[in-house]
Amino acid sequence: MFYDKNLEQANFAFEQFKLMNGSRNILHSNYNKLTFDIYSPVCTFTTENLDSYLNTLNINNKRCLTVTSSGDQLINLALHGASQVECFDKNIFSYYFTCLKLAAIQTLSYQEFINFFCSTKGEKPQGNLLFFVNEKYFLYDTYKKIRVLLERDVQVFFDRLYDFYNYDGNSIKDCGLFYNFSDDKAIFNNSYLKDEISYYKAREAVKRVLTNNVKYYFLDIFEIVNLQKKYDLLLLSNIFDYIGNKTEYVEYIEKNLRNILSKDGEIIVNYQYGYRQRKDYNIVNNLAIFVKQDDDRYFNITNIRELSKQNYVLIGVPSIYRQQREIGVEDCAYLLRR
Repeated sequence: MFYDKNLEQANFAFEQFKLMNGSRNILHSNYNKLTFDIYSPVCTFTTENLDSYLNTLNINNKRCLTVTSSGDQLINLALHGASQVECFDKNIFSYYFTCLKLAAIQTLSYQEFINFFCSTKGEKPQGNLLFFVNEKYFLYDTYKKIRVLLERDVQVFFDRLYDFYNYDGNSIKDCGLFYNFSDDKAIFNNSYLKDEISYYKAREAVKRVLTNNVKYYFLDIFEIVNLQKKYDLLLLSNIFDYIGNKTEYVEYIEKNLRNILSKDGEIIVNYQYGYRQRKDYNIVNNLAIFVKQDDDRYFNITNIRELSKQNYVLIGVPSIYRQQREIGVEDCAYLLRR
């Protein structure tokens, strides 16, 4: 159930990476599969507007379970006051990368963090800082600062990665293991990257949550129901979009995942991009398929906001894409309240 924090697993995971990375496109093609698996690419930053929708929730002192993913969910939940954050993911690389990011936020300055994980393609002001042109990723000298806080298994994985690519961070960036390096989106989507103050608050929040022992469960979404715990908030990101049978998935959330919610618990069921503009409205319909009106007609896109009457809330947030925000396009998160 847990990630085995041992050197054998780290070495095996790296060997699997080498086997899959005979061609960059092998890992890249995995990113577009309907479902992710144990050895899939990792987004360096979230692809959701976490900053906006988490700000609508009361997370203070809440016990949270989130998909591991890029680690941003954990960091933002900590910053918003979560008392405990636990993570689940079937992707072993997400575990290693999240550990790297958590160590980085504890050791690097704000600008060092930005420069290590993402690109800055020109001089641009951000708060009181000016980010300069940066075409170097994953600098080894910066990694050595982070490395001291990594557990031994995570050290082994990244030490071997750097050695394999001759300590060239740009080669690691291009190896197919990582996605989503945009600094604009990273700063827009994450509360902890808004400015230096938020970043250093997040550092202290991460230390606090780590003190409470972050657990990483090696489970997929259909297995977390077996956890013998109760959580105040489940954050499922956009797993919904990568599930084959969406009706079965929604029924599973409705009938089973409530069992691991506390009395007033909530689930972020899905994050959806440009929900009003999507031609594939079936995703919305499937999400609401078991929520019926009195005459047994199903809800549809025109009255989706009425879901709030059935303990569902649609949280509209600005699009993650700058061009879409300029014309008023919204993303949304679907919140299910117990």
